[in-house]
Amino acid sequence: MLPDQMRKKVIFEIEELGTLLSSYSPLILLVKKKELDLIEKTALAQVLHSFYNGIENIFIVIAKTIDKQIPSGILWHKELLQQISEPTKDRPGIISENTREQLLEYLGFRHVVRHIYSTNLDPERIEGLALRMEKIWDLVKGEIETFLSL
Repeated sequence: MLPDQMRKKVIFEIEELGTLLSSYSPLILLVKKKELDLIEKTALAQVLHSFYNGIENIFIVIAKTIDKQIPSGILWHKELLQQISEPTKDRPGIISENTREQLLEYLGFRHVVRHIYSTNLDPERIEGLALRMEKIWDLVKGEIETFLSL
């Protein structure tokens, strides 16, 4: 039986991510219609950043509550993804290896957004990640909901 407080926090994050995607769907759809200008590109980069942060927040809650630890050090974000994808004695793997691989792209982009000027963002990378974001979210959300149903 999963702790109720953890379940509530995870459900809250799932709802927030749903709100994020629906709130910015016009911007995401704009990618299909035209080349983004600097402001649109910067806004969409921030949405992608928030998207990954929300998913990572879920993984942190699970890792702290069930695993009783989160990685530390310079590679902790990547190590957390690995930790969450592997089963432990207390829980199954939360996400599949395929999902982990796809999320690594969003993690990498999040890192870029945090460390370069927005004028240097790669529009093709932004567009590719944005167009796959809803599909990735459905995959991640499904795997998290399967875990919550245990």
